[in-house]
Amino acid sequence: MEEESRDGHPHLRLVVHAAVGPLDLQAVTEVFLTAIGAGIGTERVMALLWRDAGLLRVERLAPRTTASGKILHLHLERTSQARQVSRPES
Repeated sequence: MEEESRDGHPHLRLVVHAAVGPLDLQAVTEVFLTAIGAGIGTERVMALLWRDAGLLRVERLAPRTTASGKILHLHLERTSQARQVSRPES
């Protein structure tokens, strides 16, 4: 899940169901970054940047479902309040 902090910085959470059992969360992070960074192009650069920035966090949660019960692989969450546009009064 992608999140945005109050100051606008992005954070990524990799959610792993608790039913999977005990895991080394650092090893999960490394496996994920290695998998998405396979290759020699932009994928590798992205994985290196994410690793260096500590952008990815692993959490143990049940999957989020939609109202119809679907489990989506990617979620976008914004924790900062939506900016409101001021309109001049007429």
